[in-house]
Amino acid sequence: MVDQLDFWPRVAEARRRLADQLEGWGPDVWDRLSMCVGWSVRDVVAHLVSMATVTKTHALWSYLRAGVNLDDSSRSLMAAVLAGRSDDQLLELLRSSADAHHTPPGLRPEGVLAELVVHVADITVAIDEPSAIPDDDLVVTLAYLARRVPKNTRFNLTRHGRAPVLDGAQLVDGLQLRATDVPWRHGEAGAPLVEGPADVLVLAIAGREVGDRLSGPGVARLVAVRREVGSSPDPGSSLP
Repeated sequence: MVDQLDFWPRVAEARRRLADQLEGWGPDVWDRLSMCVGWSVRDVVAHLVSMATVTKTHALWSYLRAGVNLDDSSRSLMAAVLAGRSDDQLLELLRSSADAHHTPPGLRPEGVLAELVVHVADITVAIDEPSAIPDDDLVVTLAYLARRVPKNTRFNLTRHGRAPVLDGAQLVDGLQLRATDVPWRHGEAGAPLVEGPADVLVLAIAGREVGDRLSGPGVARLVAVRREVGSSPDPGSSLP
Protein backbone atom coordinates (compact mmCIF):
# COMPACT_ATOMS: atom_id res chain seq x y z
CA MET A 1 0.00 0.00 0.00
CA VAL A 2 1.30 3.46 -0.89
CA ASP A 3 2.12 5.70 2.07
CA GLN A 4 0.16 8.85 1.27
CA LEU A 5 2.52 10.95 3.42
CA ASP A 6 5.28 10.29 0.91
CA PHE A 7 3.53 12.49 -1.63
CA TRP A 8 3.61 15.75 0.35
CA PRO A 9 7.31 16.53 -0.28
CA ARG A 10 6.66 16.05 -4.01
CA VAL A 11 3.67 18.38 -3.82
CA ALA A 12 5.71 21.09 -2.08
CA GLU A 13 8.54 20.75 -4.58
CA ALA A 14 6.12 20.96 -7.52
CA ARG A 15 4.56 24.17 -6.20
CA ARG A 16 7.93 25.83 -5.64
CA ARG A 17 9.23 24.67 -9.01
CA LEU A 18 6.23 26.15 -10.82
CA ALA A 19 6.63 29.43 -8.91
CA ASP A 20 10.26 29.63 -9.97
CA GLN A 21 9.33 28.92 -13.59
CA LEU A 22 6.59 31.53 -13.62
CA GLU A 23 9.01 34.11 -12.28
CA GLY A 24 11.53 33.19 -14.95
CA TRP A 25 9.02 33.35 -17.79
CA GLY A 26 8.12 36.94 -16.93
CA PRO A 27 4.86 38.93 -16.80
CA ASP A 28 3.71 38.28 -20.38
CA VAL A 29 2.88 34.65 -19.69
CA TRP A 30 0.07 35.27 -17.20
CA ASP A 31 -2.55 36.30 -19.76
CA ARG A 32 -1.86 33.42 -22.15
CA LEU A 33 -4.43 30.64 -22.43
CA SER A 34 -3.70 27.30 -20.82
CA MET A 35 -4.94 23.89 -21.95
CA CYS A 36 -7.86 24.33 -19.55
CA VAL A 37 -10.69 25.56 -21.75
CA GLY A 38 -11.29 29.24 -20.97
CA TRP A 39 -8.62 29.45 -18.28
CA SER A 40 -5.55 31.65 -18.53
CA VAL A 41 -2.26 30.82 -16.88
CA ARG A 42 -3.28 33.26 -14.14
CA ASP A 43 -6.52 31.36 -13.59
CA VAL A 44 -4.69 28.05 -13.29
CA VAL A 45 -2.26 29.51 -10.76
CA ALA A 46 -5.15 30.93 -8.72
CA HIS A 47 -6.82 27.51 -8.78
CA LEU A 48 -3.64 25.86 -7.51
CA VAL A 49 -3.36 28.47 -4.76
CA SER A 50 -6.95 27.75 -3.73
CA MET A 51 -6.15 24.03 -3.61
CA ALA A 52 -3.29 24.76 -1.23
CA THR A 53 -4.95 27.36 0.99
CA VAL A 54 -8.62 26.39 1.26
CA THR A 55 -9.49 23.94 4.04
CA LYS A 56 -11.48 20.80 3.31
CA THR A 57 -14.47 22.21 5.23
CA HIS A 58 -14.42 25.46 3.25
CA ALA A 59 -14.04 23.56 -0.01
CA LEU A 60 -16.94 21.28 0.88
CA TRP A 61 -19.22 24.19 1.70
CA SER A 62 -18.24 25.90 -1.55
CA TYR A 63 -19.07 22.70 -3.41
CA LEU A 64 -22.48 22.40 -1.75
CA ARG A 65 -23.27 26.09 -2.34
CA ALA A 66 -22.44 25.55 -6.00
CA GLY A 67 -25.12 22.88 -6.23
CA VAL A 68 -22.56 20.05 -6.15
CA ASN A 69 -21.06 21.39 -9.36
CA LEU A 70 -17.28 21.08 -9.26
CA ASP A 71 -16.75 23.56 -12.10
CA ASP A 72 -18.78 26.29 -10.39
CA SER A 73 -17.14 25.61 -7.03
CA SER A 74 -13.65 25.77 -8.57
CA ARG A 75 -14.47 29.06 -10.30
CA SER A 76 -15.83 30.55 -7.07
CA LEU A 77 -12.73 29.59 -5.06
CA MET A 78 -10.46 30.79 -7.87
CA ALA A 79 -12.23 34.15 -8.04
CA ALA A 80 -11.78 34.62 -4.29
CA VAL A 81 -8.02 34.07 -4.67
CA LEU A 82 -7.77 36.45 -7.63
CA ALA A 83 -9.78 39.26 -6.04
CA GLY A 84 -7.57 42.32 -5.58
CA ARG A 85 -4.30 40.43 -5.93
CA SER A 86 -1.47 41.17 -8.32
CA ASP A 87 0.42 38.46 -10.19
CA ASP A 88 3.38 38.96 -7.86
CA GLN A 89 1.11 38.38 -4.89
CA LEU A 90 -0.26 35.20 -6.47
CA LEU A 91 3.30 34.01 -6.97
CA GLU A 92 4.12 34.70 -3.35
CA LEU A 93 0.99 32.83 -2.22
CA LEU A 94 1.97 29.84 -4.35
CA ARG A 95 5.39 29.78 -2.70
CA SER A 96 4.22 30.45 0.85
CA SER A 97 1.58 27.70 0.65
CA ALA A 98 3.91 25.12 -0.88
CA ASP A 99 4.08 23.04 2.32
CA ALA A 100 0.31 23.05 2.92
CA HIS A 101 -1.32 19.65 3.41
CA HIS A 102 -4.90 20.49 2.49
CA THR A 103 -6.78 17.69 0.71
CA PRO A 104 -9.95 18.77 -1.11
CA PRO A 105 -12.98 16.49 -0.74
CA GLY A 106 -12.47 13.36 -2.84
CA LEU A 107 -8.68 13.60 -3.06
CA ARG A 108 -5.88 12.11 -1.00
CA PRO A 109 -2.26 13.35 -1.16
CA GLU A 110 -1.56 11.25 -4.27
CA GLY A 111 -4.49 12.97 -5.95
CA VAL A 112 -3.24 16.41 -4.90
CA LEU A 113 0.06 15.64 -6.64
CA ALA A 114 -1.77 14.40 -9.73
CA GLU A 115 -3.89 17.56 -9.81
CA LEU A 116 -0.72 19.63 -9.66
CA VAL A 117 0.98 17.68 -12.43
CA VAL A 118 -2.09 18.02 -14.66
CA HIS A 119 -2.28 21.77 -14.15
CA VAL A 120 1.45 22.34 -14.58
CA ALA A 121 1.15 20.50 -17.88
CA ASP A 122 -1.89 22.65 -18.70
CA ILE A 123 0.40 25.66 -18.51
CA THR A 124 3.65 24.36 -19.97
CA VAL A 125 2.20 22.45 -22.92
CA ALA A 126 0.06 25.45 -23.86
CA ILE A 127 2.94 27.93 -23.81
CA ASP A 128 5.47 25.43 -25.18
CA GLU A 129 7.82 25.51 -22.22
CA PRO A 130 9.46 22.51 -20.51
CA SER A 131 7.46 21.36 -17.49
CA ALA A 132 10.48 20.21 -15.46
CA ILE A 133 8.18 17.64 -13.84
CA PRO A 134 10.32 14.74 -12.56
CA ASP A 135 9.86 11.47 -14.41
CA ASP A 136 8.71 9.72 -11.22
CA ASP A 137 5.91 12.26 -10.72
CA LEU A 138 4.80 11.83 -14.32
CA VAL A 139 4.73 8.04 -14.00
CA VAL A 140 2.81 8.18 -10.70
CA THR A 141 0.29 10.62 -12.17
CA LEU A 142 -0.21 8.65 -15.38
CA ALA A 143 -0.86 5.46 -13.41
CA TYR A 144 -3.18 7.26 -11.00
CA LEU A 145 -5.26 8.86 -13.75
CA ALA A 146 -5.60 5.71 -15.84
CA ARG A 147 -6.52 3.18 -13.15
CA ARG A 148 -9.92 2.39 -11.76
CA VAL A 149 -10.44 2.61 -8.02
CA PRO A 150 -12.75 -0.03 -6.48
CA LYS A 151 -13.31 1.76 -3.17
CA ASN A 152 -14.72 5.17 -2.35
CA THR A 153 -11.37 6.89 -1.81
CA ARG A 154 -11.57 9.58 -4.47
CA PHE A 155 -15.19 10.15 -5.37
CA ASN A 156 -17.26 13.31 -5.25
CA LEU A 157 -21.01 13.71 -5.02
CA THR A 158 -22.76 15.13 -8.09
CA ARG A 159 -26.37 15.69 -9.04
CA HIS A 160 -26.18 12.37 -10.88
CA GLY A 161 -24.66 10.38 -8.01
CA ARG A 162 -21.04 9.64 -7.22
CA ALA A 163 -18.41 10.46 -9.82
CA PRO A 164 -14.66 9.77 -9.73
CA VAL A 165 -12.26 12.63 -9.16
CA LEU A 166 -9.23 12.73 -11.50
CA ASP A 167 -10.13 9.36 -13.02
CA GLY A 168 -9.63 9.06 -16.77
CA ALA A 169 -10.20 5.31 -17.01
CA GLN A 170 -13.36 5.67 -19.08
CA LEU A 171 -11.39 7.65 -21.67
CA VAL A 172 -8.66 5.06 -22.12
CA ASP A 173 -10.39 1.73 -21.54
CA GLY A 174 -9.59 -0.56 -24.47
CA LEU A 175 -6.56 1.46 -25.52
CA GLN A 176 -2.85 0.84 -25.10
CA LEU A 177 -0.94 3.93 -23.97
CA ARG A 178 2.81 4.43 -24.13
CA ALA A 179 4.90 7.38 -23.01
CA THR A 180 7.79 8.09 -25.35
CA ASP A 181 9.98 9.87 -22.79
CA VAL A 182 9.39 8.02 -19.48
CA PRO A 183 9.07 4.28 -18.72
CA TRP A 184 5.27 3.96 -18.61
CA ARG A 185 2.82 1.79 -20.50
CA HIS A 186 -0.85 1.03 -19.88
CA GLY A 187 -3.35 -1.36 -21.39
CA GLU A 188 -3.23 -4.74 -23.06
CA ALA A 189 -0.84 -5.59 -25.87
CA GLY A 190 -2.65 -5.58 -29.18
CA ALA A 191 -5.08 -2.82 -28.21
CA PRO A 192 -5.02 0.34 -30.37
CA LEU A 193 -1.92 2.30 -29.41
CA VAL A 194 -1.73 5.95 -28.35
CA GLU A 195 1.74 7.30 -27.68
CA GLY A 196 3.43 10.59 -27.02
CA PRO A 197 5.25 12.65 -24.38
CA ALA A 198 4.22 11.91 -20.81
CA ASP A 199 2.94 15.41 -20.06
CA VAL A 200 0.71 15.30 -23.17
CA LEU A 201 -0.60 11.85 -22.18
CA VAL A 202 -1.38 13.26 -18.72
CA LEU A 203 -3.52 15.94 -20.36
CA ALA A 204 -5.18 13.44 -22.69
CA ILE A 205 -6.21 11.15 -19.83
CA ALA A 206 -7.45 14.19 -17.88
CA GLY A 207 -9.76 15.03 -20.78
CA ARG A 208 -7.88 17.79 -22.58
CA GLU A 209 -8.04 18.10 -26.35
CA VAL A 210 -4.49 17.13 -27.34
CA GLY A 211 -5.10 14.49 -30.00
CA ASP A 212 -2.98 16.34 -32.56
CA ARG A 213 0.02 16.09 -30.21
CA LEU A 214 -0.22 12.28 -29.96
CA SER A 215 0.29 9.48 -32.47
CA GLY A 216 -0.87 5.93 -33.06
CA PRO A 217 -3.96 4.10 -34.36
CA GLY A 218 -5.83 4.64 -31.08
CA VAL A 219 -5.79 8.44 -31.24
CA ALA A 220 -9.00 8.71 -33.26
CA ARG A 221 -10.83 6.55 -30.73
CA LEU A 222 -9.46 8.57 -27.80
CA VAL A 223 -10.58 11.83 -29.42
CA ALA A 224 -14.05 10.42 -30.16
CA VAL A 225 -14.57 9.17 -26.60
CA ARG A 226 -13.35 12.46 -25.15
CA ARG A 227 -15.84 14.42 -27.24
CA GLU A 228 -18.62 12.08 -26.19
CA VAL A 229 -17.79 12.43 -22.51
CA GLY A 230 -17.19 16.18 -22.70
CA SER A 231 -14.51 18.42 -21.21
CA SER A 232 -14.19 21.15 -18.60
CA PRO A 233 -11.43 23.25 -16.99
CA ASP A 234 -11.07 21.16 -13.86
CA PRO A 235 -9.88 17.60 -14.47
CA GLY A 236 -12.08 16.13 -11.80
CA SER A 237 -15.30 17.48 -13.29
CA SER A 238 -14.50 16.55 -16.88
CA LEU A 239 -15.38 12.94 -16.12
CA PRO A 240 -19.01 12.87 -14.92
